[in-house]
Amino acid sequence: MIRDRIIESSFSSYFIETKGLGILEIKITKELSGKKISDLNINNEFLVATLVRNSETILPSPDFIINRDDLIVGIAKVASIDKIKKMFNIDVQKTGD
Repeated sequence: MIRDRIIESSFSSYFIETKGLGILEIKITKELSGKKISDLNINNEFLVATLVRNSETILPSPDFIINRDDLIVGIAKVASIDKIKKMFNIDVQKTGD
């Protein structure tokens, strides 16, 4: 699923739910720009898996600094989705089971 989303040309916030985990795609806003990947990860709830910047796919280290308009793809626990939505100030659309 992550591969399929990375190679598509258009992105939007979405959530694919499968059992207890899901894949979440988030476009970085100016409010989150300048933060480290480690600032976005939530222990046992959300983990940034990859980042797309200027059409380049990056496997970021915890110290990697994110920029506005970067796109992150993360793995989230379904039970934590409300907390993650608030953290990123997004309205997530479910796209499948």
